Amino acid sequence: MVLDFDHVSGIKVMGISRMVANGGSLEALQEEIAKCVSRCANCHRRKTAHELVQTAAREAFASGRPLAGVLAGTDEVAARLDADAIGRLLDPAGYLGATDELIRRALRAHRAHRERGARAL
Repeated sequence: MVLDFDHVSGIKVMGISRMVANGGSLEALQEEIAKCVSRCANCHRRKTAHELVQTAAREAFASGRPLAGVLAGTDEVAARLDADAIGRLLDPAGYLGATDELIRRALRAHRAHRERGARAL
């Protein structure tokens, strides 16, 4: 398992690995690490991506701009994806495959809730 430092408080001065590579002082490293939690690398990337898309969605809503355009104008996204890739990722046809599982979960939760209510009576 690979762990990352996830900055969760304060202002991120620099990534921990970059600080080490640049010969940062022990004190500066400790101060930066104090702003972090350890997180599985995959979880860290998913959380970061979720936050980025959430921020972009809020901006798109507030400005009336398309989400794809807001994402394409974000440095972190533009460095990794072109407009066509963003369009493919936002195409609902690419993620509707989970619909059946989502429906099954909702029905299980509803049935469990109904059974708990019936037992309480």
